[in-house]
Amino acid sequence: MHDYLSEIEQVLEKIKINPNLGTAHTIEGVRRYVIRRFPYIIFYVEFEAFIWVVAIAHGKRKPDYWKKRNLE
Repeated sequence: MHDYLSEIEQVLEKIKINPNLGTAHTIEGVRRYVIRRFPYIIFYVEFEAFIWVVAIAHGKRKPDYWKKRNLE
């Protein structure tokens, strides 16, 4: 579990430094970053003052569960 959390923290720091690391998602404004060591995807939206993590979703278990969320 520690490796997983450490990996998430490292990826979030990378995204914070360079928000364009993730690829554009089909939903406008949402970007996705695939975590290589674990089967998870981070979905996020960049705003002027912060980055909003919409979801950290398992890549094979209902990865689109978060799409019903209000992204505004």
